[in-house]
Amino acid sequence: MLSALLLARVIEYNNKVLIKYYYCYAGVLKLAKDWANAKDWQENYLMTLNDEHSESPKSFTPIKVRRRPTSSKSAEPAKSAEPAKNDVPAKNDAPVKEVSDEYLSSDLPETELSIADFSRKHANPKRWWIYLGILLLAIVLPYWVGRTLAVQYTSWVVSHCAGLSAQGVVFISWVITVAAFTSLAMALIESSSWVWRFIFVVFLAFEQLIAGLCMLSMSFWYSTYVVYGHASGLANAANLGIISAGFAVAVFAVLFVGLLVIIPKKSRLNVLTRSWASFIMFYAVEVLAIIVVIFGGFMTAM
Repeated sequence: MLSALLLARVIEYNNKVLIKYYYCYAGVLKLAKDWANAKDWQENYLMTLNDEHSESPKSFTPIKVRRRPTSSKSAEPAKSAEPAKNDVPAKNDAPVKEVSDEYLSSDLPETELSIADFSRKHANPKRWWIYLGILLLAIVLPYWVGRTLAVQYTSWVVSHCAGLSAQGVVFISWVITVAAFTSLAMALIESSSWVWRFIFVVFLAFEQLIAGLCMLSMSFWYSTYVVYGHASGLANAANLGIISAGFAVAVFAVLFVGLLVIIPKKSRLNVLTRSWASFIMFYAVEVLAIIVVIFGGFMTAM
């Protein structure tokens, strides 16, 4: 009897569990069926809308009204025209940008010339040949004039320069040489301007005149003593001014190239390679050179 009762209880419990699972399964099936029906209805509805607005539908995206930018010429008709209700924008349309009329002009001639061809076409080599001729004259002619005065009119040169001091002569020659190097640097930086090129020619001519008068060479003290004798101190001072300015330029070039190689681009010290900082460093080296020449015992050895 007990076993029969237990078996009946178990069967009754199992029936209840099965009934619950059945109802849950039926509910899930109904939800899935309702969701599928809703999806089919939505797709059918969108297809119907696309069929109404376009003969060849490309997507089922919802309809969105978008205002397109208009140019100045078509601004007045656009204000009066109403937006089309059946205009369906494409999915990946990019915003339209206004383009200036000068780029859309059909009057521009068609050409196959490159930028190099245009530069070559507008270049004027005659100016450069004329400038090179003037530069060559500025190097040769003043030096020849100064050498001629030093050799053939020595007494006249000595009498007219007797009132100058050695420190003043070395400073004058140093200033003229530094000005020539500065104008050359500015001519390289401002390559579009011809003013600095002609300023460089002027200072170069003055420097060459002084070099010719003072018999400039690496062993100048022999030639100046032969030509000027006991009055060779002023000529030696002028040569020291020119040579000190040239050595200072060489030192500056080594320092500047070293900074470019050593200092990284993202470092704060990279400001030393800027143009204004380079000029400050250049003049600092030049001033140091002339101070060494004047106060370093070179003038007493004359």
